[in-house]
Amino acid sequence: MKRIQIKQTALSIAVLILFFAFGATRVFAQGGTGRSNPAPTTKTKTPPSRSPGRRSSGADNSGPTEDARWAEAQKHDDLGFKLIFTKPDEAEAEFRKAIEITPLNATPYYHLGMSLFYQNKFTQAERAYRDAVHLEPKNFQNHAQLAICLVAEQAYPEAESESRTALRLFNEASVPANQADQLASSIYTYLGISLYYQRKNDEAQGALEKCIPYDSGPMAFNCHFWLARVFRQANKLEQAENEYRRTLQLNPQDAQAQQELNEVLRLQGKQP
Repeated sequence: MKRIQIKQTALSIAVLILFFAFGATRVFAQGGTGRSNPAPTTKTKTPPSRSPGRRSSGADNSGPTEDARWAEAQKHDDLGFKLIFTKPDEAEAEFRKAIEITPLNATPYYHLGMSLFYQNKFTQAERAYRDAVHLEPKNFQNHAQLAICLVAEQAYPEAESESRTALRLFNEASVPANQADQLASSIYTYLGISLYYQRKNDEAQGALEKCIPYDSGPMAFNCHFWLARVFRQANKLEQAENEYRRTLQLNPQDAQAQQELNEVLRLQGKQP
């Protein structure tokens, strides 16, 4: 039970990092990629007027103008954004309203996924992230959040695939320097976790060691914790001990890391 709890804490931290690093810069705009694609799978009602995802060349007196619809959708998305961590159920409702008005915009699906994740509605969150990926397949944020959700659902091979896609797109993107370290750390961490659970120890070690330069970031202790687990799984007990100790230096209240360190010490015939 404790292992699940610490894993969920780590997931929450990763989502927080991705959210605060890029949440405010998600463009709720009438342009963008994926808008000519078929409508995504999240169940929403399409307004009876023309699709808000496309501009009409002629006059349309059947309902609000397209600009008015997008402004209304953005109002709901902005409100949901403010509520996402304090009242995620209310945030979910706001994002669904935004989606109903502008069903071909990826941003509210991305935010919807986050609000659902924080309610532990992982299956629904996955669906929302897949919709965001469908509409903006070249946006690394969408793939990174989907990977985290898949780890929570224990779908490790697909989480690995989405993490690798996120890394490739991340390396191709123009990411502000003050955000790049935290984002790279988070993506490498969840690539490493997905590999660990598939017992791909060498690959997991390689991914997690790429997090080490980010010791000053909030994900640093998590990188060391999972690297310790990789070493323990590979029966490299001395290296596991070192990584558990580093975890506790960065996060002294980590009871799970302390418990696992004590077990590793006993396996080596040392006194905890």
